[in-house]
Amino acid sequence: KYCLMFRVGDLRKSMIISASIKMQIIKKAVTAEGEVVPLSQIDILAENQVGTNSIFLVSPLIISHTIDKNSPLYEVSASELHSLDLEVVAILEGVVETT
Repeated sequence: KYCLMFRVGDLRKSMIISASIKMQIIKKAVTAEGEVVPLSQIDILAENQVGTNSIFLVSPLIISHTIDKNSPLYEVSASELHSLDLEVVAILEGVVETT
């Protein structure tokens, strides 16, 4: 199976608690009516070794997105990926333990 993978870690001295991560693809889209949406945001599934959306960043974790029939990246070939105008954004949310 094909996957988009990256590592995330907390290098700060204070820990992030109640952390969660989500991913989005941001790209220009055209609706069926011809309207151009310059920043279309598509949520994509983020998976980790723990198996839940909530993560604990004691050590770096590998976050992955499985590219299957439900993925917006399914129809994109490796050669097309270089020329596409899109961004994959990972959003890490949490609370700093000192607050």
